[in-house]
Amino acid sequence: MSPWNRKNFPDLHILVGSTLDDARIVRQMQRRHPQLMTLAEVAQLDVDGFVSMLGWREESIRQYAPTHIIAPTAMTVTQALWQISAGAHFTKHPDSDLQFVRRCRAAPMFDFCPVFVTGGMTPARIPETIRAGAVIVGAGFDLTLKEQPETVGAETVATVLRTHLEVVREARAET
Repeated sequence: MSPWNRKNFPDLHILVGSTLDDARIVRQMQRRHPQLMTLAEVAQLDVDGFVSMLGWREESIRQYAPTHIIAPTAMTVTQALWQISAGAHFTKHPDSDLQFVRRCRAAPMFDFCPVFVTGGMTPARIPETIRAGAVIVGAGFDLTLKEQPETVGAETVATVLRTHLEVVREARAET
């Protein structure tokens, strides 16, 4: 990422989403989606981590976890535990079903599996998600700026983000 970002926002962590950990598949998909990059290419951009819409292979987690924040998707508790065991920092859950989060964070699991929840994270849903045990929530601009015009300004974006951050802070203070 640009040196300007690092200089002006030293506490900002840049995570790249929708990553795939198979360079062969990425190369095939680039024919139709030329913007796709392999993990090796993205890692050279000085990013802090990767978020994935799919699970990652153990060897990919072990390769990148020492130098990057890793959050691959898990659809089962077993997948989540395998990913954390391999070195992933978080396991991502892209669904509004909070039972998965509760199972990953339940007493028999010793609160072991840190879950990152995406999908439907509006200010109204965030407190329930934090109470369920999510340690990170994420919402894309397609959701957070849904009611805004395409020409939305930086101040409006900042206001929307501040609202989400305040809701997260309040929800964490209650738990």
